[in-house]
Amino acid sequence: MRRLLRDPLTHFVILGLGALVLYEAVTRGAGPENEIVVARAEVDRMRASWAAQWSREPTDAELSSLIDAWVQEEILYREALALGLDRDDTIIRRRLAQKMDFLGADSGAGSGGTSEPDDETLSAYLAQNRERFRVASRVSFDQVYVSPDLRGDGTDADARALLVELRRGADASEAGDRLLLPRHQAGVSSDRVSQLFGGDFAETLESLPVGRWEGPVTSGFGLHLVYVEQREPARDPPLDEIRARVRTEWKAAQREQSLDAFRQALRERYSVRVE
Repeated sequence: MRRLLRDPLTHFVILGLGALVLYEAVTRGAGPENEIVVARAEVDRMRASWAAQWSREPTDAELSSLIDAWVQEEILYREALALGLDRDDTIIRRRLAQKMDFLGADSGAGSGGTSEPDDETLSAYLAQNRERFRVASRVSFDQVYVSPDLRGDGTDADARALLVELRRGADASEAGDRLLLPRHQAGVSSDRVSQLFGGDFAETLESLPVGRWEGPVTSGFGLHLVYVEQREPARDPPLDEIRARVRTEWKAAQREQSLDAFRQALRERYSVRVE
């Protein structure tokens, strides 16, 4: 028996039988019901995709090649499903779940999920989500930088002396030390100030009076003398000003609601048991 199992002819027969089994599995059910129809809409899609990529219509030969590739892919896809290759595949599982989510998000079309909202609907949504659409306060200011790296222990004294000169009318554009950040900051939010100069600087800036040089104010770079030119308080913009944004977010919210309802409806069709 062992000699038989070692015989190369035995190996050849086993491999041949295995190939025959696989062939039977792959070709089972072949017949008219396995017809592949390349719909006109699919051909039009191929032609449009080619034109978008190459900026011209495909030739007859090119279109034929596209169709052949699509048919080959369709055959492989069907046979893969027949062999169960889609099962236990994480990537396919996630992709199909995503496609179901897309269907679920669009399922609210009949209940307004994708319809166009009127002004009354948008106004109500804006009122319910006022904080999301609020325009943050903004400030315009000039800053003169005093560098600790250049001035060392005398940095604070130099900054205070320079403050006196600025208050007396010295030219701010010629004062202080060089800094990569612009000297003038126009209409920036407190968040942007924090990003540029640091949180402590932004917090101090909020308390400075308008129209007067103040400081020194500390940042991550060193010391600054600051002239607040203008402040714009936070405000709630009217619908006419932000209509497009409100419409976009309303539609996104509607899609999310449709998706939640879709998922819940599907979930109720199943019982779950965790082993």
